[in-house]
Amino acid sequence: MPKSRSTTAPGLAPIDVSGSDVGTGGVLIAFATDPGAVSYDGNGANSPYTMSLARHLAEPGVEIQSALTRVRGEVTAETDGRQRPWHNASLGREVFIGPQAPPLAVAAPQPSAAGTPAEPPGADTRGWEIEQRVWDEASKRNTLAHYEAYLQQFPKGAFADLARLNIDQLKKSPITVGNTPTVVANTESDVARSATAAQPPAAAGNPETDAGTELTESAIGLGRQDKIDLQERLLAIGYDLDAADGDFGIKTRQAIGRWQEENRLPPTTYLTQKQYARLKLDTDDAVKSYRAKRASEAEAKKQESATSQRTEKPQPVVRAKPRREQQREAANPRPAPKSKPAQRKSGYRTCSGIDGTFEVPASQRCPLSGYAHY
Repeated sequence: MPKSRSTTAPGLAPIDVSGSDVGTGGVLIAFATDPGAVSYDGNGANSPYTMSLARHLAEPGVEIQSALTRVRGEVTAETDGRQRPWHNASLGREVFIGPQAPPLAVAAPQPSAAGTPAEPPGADTRGWEIEQRVWDEASKRNTLAHYEAYLQQFPKGAFADLARLNIDQLKKSPITVGNTPTVVANTESDVARSATAAQPPAAAGNPETDAGTELTESAIGLGRQDKIDLQERLLAIGYDLDAADGDFGIKTRQAIGRWQEENRLPPTTYLTQKQYARLKLDTDDAVKSYRAKRASEAEAKKQESATSQRTEKPQPVVRAKPRREQQREAANPRPAPKSKPAQRKSGYRTCSGIDGTFEVPASQRCPLSGYAHY
């Protein structure tokens, strides 16, 4: 719901009424929601509570507490249980806002034209009122779920046979006149009823071919990892997606719609539980191959990246000497490195003479003349 009404503190506060403030007729206080909760504005001109209250409060022949009970059921269903109207009443008599229904003539109990039997004699008044309210809601909604809910609560109720007949009729083919569903009258004979009961019920709609909506998809409870898995499955069977990132964008919705169309399903771009299970079953083999290929590509890319990071040891850069330094070295050449004196041979001694150094046997002395004697 887009907005909610709240004043200073969130939610509605309970109202206490003392006995001295109440007249002999009693008191009834109706609240738009539970204490401490908020009431929603809805999307229309009026809130869900206001519209339902206007629809039922002045309904002919409906006592005010019955009307408020119907209002609670409608608003709770419309807001998915987030807003639950309630009322607190201490009335000394029945109160009717709308025109009161004329009293029934005292006669033998017969089913009315709408198939509503008279109140069983001796039945508990409170229990009968509850059953009648449940039946009124079921007949107004005219759906399988509401009739089955009535039978679950009142399997041997006064309207049980009629509820079963309407269920069978809805399963076969619902008959409508204008916008008002036709109510099956309880006029069948026992033989016809037995024949109807013996027939197998018509097959319900195939859950896989039901149209998916945003509500049916949210009921699956897909988390981010589930969405990534679904996108990978769509990529594996050839649908074009930007990436499997867990975000259902335009391309993901288009891919879901094309898959539904190719499988002869309503292309709503939203999945039901059965469609989701079917898509997973049909793509198990494809997604395994897709993931194996992705893993192989990732490993090859990792090895390539590691190889490129391995660089050879850089060689020292030899820079040319400046020109001035080259000219200076040319003008003043460095002296040649002195050669190391040859190592003395074992058994000889070195002598200095006029012609330079020479060696003589170690047993002889160097000649005084300075000349070597050979």
